[in-house]
Amino acid sequence: MTAILEDLRRLDAARKRGELSPDAYEDAKRRLLGDVEDVQIVAESRPRPQRLRTARAQMRSDGMWSLLLLGMFGVGILTLITALVIGDMTIAVTLVVTIFAAILVKAAKRLEH
Repeated sequence: MTAILEDLRRLDAARKRGELSPDAYEDAKRRLLGDVEDVQIVAESRPRPQRLRTARAQMRSDGMWSLLLLGMFGVGILTLITALVIGDMTIAVTLVVTIFAAILVKAAKRLEH
């Protein structure tokens, strides 16, 4: 790549000095760039420090447990409120479990797409 850049600089300098006409400059530049093969650039992944990975994994784990506990608390409260409204704890548990199962199925389907 450095050789091509040097050739382009030489062509540009020759055009500025008046040794090449604008048409000859464009033609030489087109031929020079036409000889270059297209290269596919692949981004290099930099390894992250191990401490950051562990800290992020710990935060995700803590957040997941917190969310799970919050969900369980919500299910319990919703079950008790439903039992008070309906008057039967068995029907309330069945209703709440069915609703949350439907929510989990919908979430799983969204993750698939």
